[in-house]
Amino acid sequence: AAYTCLEAATGRALLRQHMDITGEENPLNKLRVKIEPGVDPDDTYNETPYEKGFCFVSYLAHLVGDQDQFDNFLKAYVDEFKFQSILADDFLEFYLEYFPELKKRKVDSIPGFEFDRWLNTPGWPPYLPDLSPGDSLMKPAEELAQLWVNEELDMKAIEAVAISTWKTYQLVYFLDKILQKSPLPPGNVKKLGETYPNISNARNAELRLRWGQVVLKNDHQGDFWKVKEFLQSQGKQKYTLPLYHAMMRGSEAAQTLAKETFASTASQLHSNVVNHVQQIVEPKDS
Repeated sequence: AAYTCLEAATGRALLRQHMDITGEENPLNKLRVKIEPGVDPDDTYNETPYEKGFCFVSYLAHLVGDQDQFDNFLKAYVDEFKFQSILADDFLEFYLEYFPELKKRKVDSIPGFEFDRWLNTPGWPPYLPDLSPGDSLMKPAEELAQLWVNEELDMKAIEAVAISTWKTYQLVYFLDKILQKSPLPPGNVKKLGETYPNISNARNAELRLRWGQVVLKNDHQGDFWKVKEFLQSQGKQKYTLPLYHAMMRGSEAAQTLAKETFASTASQLHSNVVNHVQQIVEPKDS
């Protein structure tokens, strides 16, 4: 349960970033997106269906109130609809038929939590699952991140935290917290990278993405080459677009890095990714 909540907290941070970039009221931040003329289906592939969808499914489990019962429902749902393509309405109708007492209580129309609102309204989820079972993993990461905010670093306290035992998602969560607290006092990110080479020199893509974001938000130019190297090594939209957004919101040196990196990698990127990066690096209204 603790690790599940830690992963969910990381996903929530990604959803927050996504909505901050696109705007909460962006029509693509609905769970049910109508693909009309002029809407690129590729744009609908974002954090919303995953993370807002997770919150909605968690809300449905919360309404049931018993995780074992809800798990049995999920098994019945998969069995009922296997090998078919279905709509959200089919899923929700099956849910209410499976739990007739919930149907009787009209849980689909509780003010503020209407199923219709969940599906058809953009913006932040109206319900967030309780992630406190993850505190045993999250609190140490939060406390360590807080130590790095001080102008005078307490290296004794920092080095007393044994992050060598942490799993990847704990390190990811730690970097998310560092990013939220950035920019840090001058020199702190350089020291952070030196203290944790397993983070600053990681080969794991999730860590490389977040280290790159931390580097850019703090304008730590000594590690700009790592951002470029990561962008040259892969072309996944999930990792590429956040870094270009961070570069173009950063210093003049970061914006130059964005343009140089794009020029050197465009030929190896999928055309959809090229179009997205182009819109970030060369906005039409500029």
